[in-house]
Amino acid sequence: MNYKAIIIFLFLSMIFLNGCGLRNQNKINCSEGYYYLNKQCISQYGDNICTQDEKELCYKDCSIEELKPYPQELQSVFINSIFSDDCIIQEDEREILNKTFILFQYDSLNQVKNKLIEINGLGALLEILKEYNPYNTSENRYEKILDDYSISEEDKIYITNIAHMLWIEEKMPWSIKNYSEEDVYYLTEREKNNQWGSGIISKEYLKLFPLSFNFVSSDKEKTIKDIIEWEMKNFFHADKEYGWNIYNTTSDKSSLTSLKNIFSERVADCQITSNILMGMLRSINIPAQRKNFKGHGAVFIPDLNLYVHGDYIADFTVAPDILMTKEKIESYVYSEEGYNKFWNENQHKYPKLKRKGNKLYVKGVLQSEEAKSEENINFIKESLKEYNLTFKENELGSIEISSDFIEIKEFVNIHE
Repeated sequence: MNYKAIIIFLFLSMIFLNGCGLRNQNKINCSEGYYYLNKQCISQYGDNICTQDEKELCYKDCSIEELKPYPQELQSVFINSIFSDDCIIQEDEREILNKTFILFQYDSLNQVKNKLIEINGLGALLEILKEYNPYNTSENRYEKILDDYSISEEDKIYITNIAHMLWIEEKMPWSIKNYSEEDVYYLTEREKNNQWGSGIISKEYLKLFPLSFNFVSSDKEKTIKDIIEWEMKNFFHADKEYGWNIYNTTSDKSSLTSLKNIFSERVADCQITSNILMGMLRSINIPAQRKNFKGHGAVFIPDLNLYVHGDYIADFTVAPDILMTKEKIESYVYSEEGYNKFWNENQHKYPKLKRKGNKLYVKGVLQSEEAKSEENINFIKESLKEYNLTFKENELGSIEISSDFIEIKEFVNIHE
């Protein structure tokens, strides 16, 4: 007998078994339905477990009949997600699948579906939809989910925006199913290659939903106009009296200011008011896109095929004609007076919004006969009724307007 060969064989066998034993220390029990391939120790000893490191090499064979009506991409993502651990589609999981399914049903939404597949974001979208709450505006609320995927910061914002769009779809009087490809683009994409597209405000649009939802009605045009009117009554243009120094910045750096600070201060310019309007509309699934006119910010609203200049929102508390066609807004912006042309025509008709301490108030003087007309006074009074305006004629025959002081609400409470 060759004792030397036997000893060597036993020694190698001990090493092999010990190796498997060490590997088993890191092994986890897999759910029923998992089958494992190319695992020598596992296949040799039939232990039906795999290590955490090996789990991605396993595949799951869940024959879920209810998945068959869904597109292959959705089936695959669901099968490989946490949702299929029990090989059953739960009711809340079915809702998530149905919300996502519309991306595959409408040609205008193909761009969203294709981008999600390209960035490997479908799985993250399903997970976020399960947890989504548009009233939770806390920072990085879905960061933990997104961190499990190899996704860029820009794509994380995109996926969360799509989750929001799909989550509120059934709660809106209008539907993304009826939108064109351009509408969808103006609802979902951030601007490229400029300070506002990469700025803080455009990352925070969804936080505006609790406020914007207060204005939703069955009349989409009225909803849009009500939001514009609210913004005019709550933000004023930076000036010498109350300027950019409050942010310790300059207007060209204002894109780095958060919504929280802007709502605390209420100071704005054409770019800030344009971004707020754009964010409020997008947060309720109304397409909107910021446009530049000679360096000034404006918003294009496809549903109305109209534009609104951000300075006209910031400069006026009320004004009936700030929604304009492209031709009209260009006639103002490209005139000799520039965007000031509209201001010069209307500045004496309406009072201005001001701030004192932590309160907003309205103040102005109506001098011309047109401004002092009963029709104009009634329009101002009705539009700004929350300020409880007082109209008083002075010794020169002009009408002075004053108001109550209204405390500024912090951003977290603004929708109440």
